[in-house]
Amino acid sequence: MSIFLFTFIKAIQTGAPAGTMSLRKAIPALALICLAVTLTSAQAGDDLAQRAADSREAIKQAQAALQQELQTAMKKGGPELAIHACSTKALGITREMSQKQHMLIRRTSLKLRNPQDAPDAWEKKVLKDFQGRINRGENPAQMEHFEIVEKDGAKQFRYMKAITIPKNAPCLVCHGDNIDPGLKAKIKGRYPYDEATGFKEGDLRGAFSVRQQL
Repeated sequence: MSIFLFTFIKAIQTGAPAGTMSLRKAIPALALICLAVTLTSAQAGDDLAQRAADSREAIKQAQAALQQELQTAMKKGGPELAIHACSTKALGITREMSQKQHMLIRRTSLKLRNPQDAPDAWEKKVLKDFQGRINRGENPAQMEHFEIVEKDGAKQFRYMKAITIPKNAPCLVCHGDNIDPGLKAKIKGRYPYDEATGFKEGDLRGAFSVRQQL
């Protein structure tokens, strides 16, 4: 406890100055302490908001690059080449963006195609919360969650932004509920434990996840 705060409390309890500091001097000291605490809290809030804004921008860039790769692959070789691009290019794009933005960026989901994308406990909790919010009628277009968490004694900034299946989305060719049998066999050949099918427009496909060490 600050010596000034202790002195102020002591003076109130006794009705007289504590030590050599008068009550008149203790009140301004306490005011300065309160102001410092308020400013620190405001600065922390500003920092959190800025980190969230930086995460949104990084995800926007990563998503644009991923969509470009998939669209190019679809035009050149159809769904089969798109599956290959998603398998070989997606991870590289998120890694490159992570290095550029000095943050760890990845995609995850409750229904996985690639086991490497499995959510950790925090991500799984947020994904379930996203699904609950969608079930209650919330628009997922801008759905996000961010906070400061502590793990193994170290603080981390964590951020997630929902990924939904947009209208007329070509991704339903590989992730929908009416996949061509030949294509489905190729998906199973590459991803034997694939769970990422049966989606429809508006469904929660997963989320982008961002992590920064503080």
